[in-house]
Order: sequence, then structure tokens, then C-alpha cells
Amino acid sequence: MCCKYFLPIFVLLAPLVAGALPEQRYGRPATGTATDGPTIVEFTRAVHAYANLHHTVAAGLPPEEMCADPEEIQRRVGRLAQALRTERAEARAGDVFKPAIASLVRRRLADAVRQPLHRGDGLTLHQAPQDIPRLEVNDAFPWTAGHHMPPAILASLTPLPPELEYRFVYRDLVLLDVDANLVVDILEDALPLTSIGHETVEPRPERLGPCDVHPDLPMCWS
Repeated sequence: MCCKYFLPIFVLLAPLVAGALPEQRYGRPATGTATDGPTIVEFTRAVHAYANLHHTVAAGLPPEEMCADPEEIQRRVGRLAQALRTERAEARAGDVFKPAIASLVRRRLADAVRQPLHRGDGLTLHQAPQDIPRLEVNDAFPWTAGHHMPPAILASLTPLPPELEYRFVYRDLVLLDVDANLVVDILEDALPLTSIGHETVEPRPERLGPCDVHPDLPMCWS
């Protein structure tokens, strides 16, 4: 007899229980080892806070039209990206990839690339170092320069909320807002200088000035 009324009571109480969680939408932090746990929790809270911001900003935009054409979809992506840039105008690299998580990610990636990978599961970097775009936080993501995340490498990283994904641009690990096509954070030189797939990752070249590239310019004669 009591079971007859238990489910409706549970349904009524569920929103109240959910509202007691510290995060609005993504309140469950990832777990880890005793040593890495606090670092992982801090990172998880940061990415979940961004996901909550994403939803708040998206909710303030005009609703997406059903059966929208590609141009309208692209305009909505642009509006979402610009609104997020406005909200995160002071964002800088390292706001999410703080030193502790940066160190942990680099260590885990170094371990991952040393492990024998299944055929077809390796990471092959195609760009020459001089062709790598220099990304900044809040930039649009250059899909032609990004690399997929092999499962063996992705498994070494902390899971993300669905609004975010990891991408490599050469050796840099980019935190990407997929719907907004927006660079949320960048961890430079996340991949070690080691053999990945069937190619060797070379050091990133230094940024050259105009006189290094064109020494014949008049301003370079003095």
C-alpha cells in the first residue's frame, strides 16, 4: 500500500534534492586518486561553471528556428560566441588549465603516448611547425588545424560536460566550446616531444619578427 504513494512523493521531492546541489546543472565532480583528487575536482568545477555560463548565455538568445538553413545556424553560432566573449572578456589562457591541472594533464599525456596503441588509434600530426596557428582564448577554433582525440589518449583526460571537447592543435591541448566554436582555454605544449603515431613531434618554432623573415626591408637596415 505504501509503495503506491512512494513514487509520486519521490517525483515531488526530486527537484528539491537537485536544488540542494552546489552546482546548478553539473554538480557532480570527477573523482581521482588521493593525490590527484583535489586537482581534478577543481578542474571539474571550472568546466562545469563554464557549462552553466554557456546555458545561461544561450537561454538569453533568440530561440533556434526549426529547420533553419545553414546560414542561420552559422549566424546563431556567431551570436552565441560573441555573447560568451562578452561575458568572458577578461579570460586568459590558464584560467581553466591552472598550474596543478596543467601539470597533471601533461603527465598523463606523457604516460598515454608511451603506451602501445592499437592500430589506427595513434595521433599523427600533419602540420609543419611553422604552419601552426597561434590561438588565443576566445578565438574561433580552426577546424582545419585541429586533430581528433584518439580514444587511448582521451581516456587519460578528465571527462568534460557535453558542451566542451578536447582538441589538439599540434602539441597544444585546446578546450573547445563546440556549439559556439570557441576556444575556452589552451594548454600549450601539452604533448611531449616524443614519437606519436608514425611522425615525430618537433619543437614549436619561435615567433619570428619581420626583420627575421625579410631582412631586406628598409626598417631592418639601421
